[in-house]
Amino acid sequence: IRIPISWAIQDISWVPLRLRFQRNTSPSSKTLTNKNKYGEQWGGVALPPVVLGGHNMMNNNTPLLEMRNIKKDFFGNQVLTDINFTLNAGEVLGLVGENGAGKTTTISAILNTLFKDGGSVEIFGKEMTDTSFDIRENIGVVFDAVNFSESLTAIQLNNVMKHLYKQWDNHQYLKLLHTFNLPTKKKIKTFSKGMAMKLALSVALSHHPKLLILDEATSSVDT
Repeated sequence: IRIPISWAIQDISWVPLRLRFQRNTSPSSKTLTNKNKYGEQWGGVALPPVVLGGHNMMNNNTPLLEMRNIKKDFFGNQVLTDINFTLNAGEVLGLVGENGAGKTTTISAILNTLFKDGGSVEIFGKEMTDTSFDIRENIGVVFDAVNFSESLTAIQLNNVMKHLYKQWDNHQYLKLLHTFNLPTKKKIKTFSKGMAMKLALSVALSHHPKLLILDEATSSVDT
C-alpha cells in the first residue's frame, strides 16, 4: 500500500534514517545510521515502526522530536537504556528490531503513555504532559491494533473525530475512505483487520499532523 503522506504532511523529504534495535540489547544513539537505499527496502507491505516529521511548527531549528537518556525497566528487566535521538522537520526515522527489542516501548515513551524511569522527551520543543492538548492535536498515531468503537460506522466515526480535533478535515477523511475503498455505512466490527488499519490511517492523516507515528501500521494491509 502507498500511504498518501503528502496529503497530511506536505513537502516531506524522505531521509531514510533507521534506529536498529537488537533483542536484549537496548538501542542507543550510536546505532543511528543513514542508509540511502533503506527507504526503498520499505516498499513492500510491512513497514517497521516509523516516525515522520512534517513542517516545523516553530519555524526555527528546534527538533520536532527529541529523546534524551530515556530509561525504562519492566520488573527489573532493563528494556530501554539511555535512548538519545532527534527528529527534524522532513525526516523519517524507522525503528528496526526483533519482537521484544523495545520498539513499541520507545513509541509509548514518546507519547507519554507509560511511566519513564529516566530521561525526557520533547515534542515541538515542549515536554508533553497529560494536559498537552496542543501537542496531541498535531500528532497522528497508528498502532498495530485499532481501538475505535466497533459499533460505529466510518461516517459516524467522522462525526466523533471532528469534535476531538480542531484541524479535522472532513473532505480529506472522506477522500481517504474512497481511496482505501472502505465502506462508509458498515459497522467497524465487520471490518477485516486490514480494513480497520486503513481506517486508522485515514483518521491519523485527516487532522494535518506535524508528526506521524506508525507502529507497524501496514502489517495487515493488502497491497
